[in-house]
Amino acid sequence: MKNINIPRSIQILIVIAVLDVFVYLNECMYVNKQKYISREQGDENADFSYPIKVALLHLLDGLLHAAFYIGLYYGSGVITALSNSNYETISLYILLRFAMIILPVELIKLYYVDTSAGFNKITISFYVYKELVAQFLILMTAYVYIYLFNYISEKFLPSKVELSIIDPQNDVATNNTDENTESAPKVSRKENKTIENYYPQFLRILIIYFFIACAASLCIYSVYKNFWYDKDCIVEPNGKLMGSIHYLNTSQGISLNRPKMRLDSIRTTKLNAYFGGFLKREIVISDNTINHLSNHQLATFLAVCYYRACSQEGILVIITYLLEFVSYLLIINYIIRNELSYSFKSKDFLTIVLPISFVYFYPILCSFDVLRGLIHKRITYNADEFASDFGFQIADTIVNIYIKNKDAVVHTHMYTLIAMEEPSLQDRLVNIAVAKSKYLIE
Repeated sequence: MKNINIPRSIQILIVIAVLDVFVYLNECMYVNKQKYISREQGDENADFSYPIKVALLHLLDGLLHAAFYIGLYYGSGVITALSNSNYETISLYILLRFAMIILPVELIKLYYVDTSAGFNKITISFYVYKELVAQFLILMTAYVYIYLFNYISEKFLPSKVELSIIDPQNDVATNNTDENTESAPKVSRKENKTIENYYPQFLRILIIYFFIACAASLCIYSVYKNFWYDKDCIVEPNGKLMGSIHYLNTSQGISLNRPKMRLDSIRTTKLNAYFGGFLKREIVISDNTINHLSNHQLATFLAVCYYRACSQEGILVIITYLLEFVSYLLIINYIIRNELSYSFKSKDFLTIVLPISFVYFYPILCSFDVLRGLIHKRITYNADEFASDFGFQIADTIVNIYIKNKDAVVHTHMYTLIAMEEPSLQDRLVNIAVAKSKYLIE
């Protein structure tokens, strides 16, 4: 029986999918066990169905991502063959990702998981309208990037130069040694030397291009979120919020830079806070949070937000994105040098190398998401300790918030690490207790 040769990148995707199945199903069983214990103790009010549905939604999202990237690895050639230009190819990738991952996951989240828990207030028409605008903006941005890349490659690289990494031990390189298949154009050792001379130049151009594209994407996303998506719900703070700000300033010496209020009540009933920017972070508090918490609890919550806004979280997140950017360039370099057995023109880079690079990059993207989650959790723990040091009853405040958001269950450590951006209620309470015990010991 012939052995099946599975590429290393696909093996990693399969491992991630298996890990997702283990982590999320284990989380569901763990929460379900708490449900039975709660029922045996006579507590019929605790809601355990929402955390279970969220865990299953995470599982679906992870499996869809793995299936999409595996299909992308094996089907990229078919998509390229069906397309007449780079624009059509990239459009197909974007639309397929939206149709296979984003759309089903978002619809299930909003109109099944959140709606069944009483959180969602977004109508389907509003969601479709916003998503169509977002996908149109993504397509137009992608077209600009494609045009820019084609212009740069034609401007700085000769149009006839083919980029190919040839085994230096061989005089020629072919696409396939099988006699029944058509072989790629042969490249002699002399021609390969010319190609290798142009490759560092191509890589430098690629670094500049991706740096410009990433910076432009962040700016476009910021404009989209701040000036269009949220423009109808960001307002000045109301009297209750201003009262808590004044209390922190006069009684505790904490000077808040006039946080904004977001009208989340038109979309959801969850309690949230948001932070805009990276270096100078702006605090945005949802009106649900302001209306639900008492004055003292709101002041406590603002103290936590103040610490997070003044912390180095934004800078640390920027560093992770820079490392992510460097990792992506290293992956592209690896793919061109080790994975491609045929030559290609620089203008075809977007349709040949880019899809494969996404497959390789997905595990690294997951790793950096976990790293950013760890940074966020650590800053949150420090913020809780900061508020506790000022004498605030931080435990009462966060318990109130987690109960309202129906997330007061105990989660597994692996689920908290992989799936949760915020630390679990149990972890925050334990961290506060440990911080207070240090003072007692001293």
